[in-house]
Amino acid sequence: DRLARFNEKAKAAKDLLAKFALFADEHKKAREKAELLQEKLQKKRKELEAMEEKLGDLQGEHEELHKQATEVHAEKITTSRTKDQVKKKIEENTKKNREDGEGDGHVEGGGDQQVGER
Repeated sequence: DRLARFNEKAKAAKDLLAKFALFADEHKKAREKAELLQEKLQKKRKELEAMEEKLGDLQGEHEELHKQATEVHAEKITTSRTKDQVKKKIEENTKKNREDGEGDGHVEGGGDQQVGER
């Protein structure tokens, strides 16, 4: 009877030891997987930092290009207004000259003189 109980306890201990060995193996695999995941995480963090830096550079470049585009647009508007003002002034002078009966509307000293008429 004692031998049977001893054998049962020995079998229970052996089963427990097998479970512990299985647990230890699973724990080791889980730890290795965690280490791999940690390495991947570090790599992704470095990639993210590089991307954030590049984003900062691109934002600075975007701001500079936007500033330049705004300046060009403002210059274009100014040039367009100036052209419109010059055109309007020429039209006014032409109309005035016609009303005054001064020929074809060309302003005196204009660039339509021919060679020899100096």
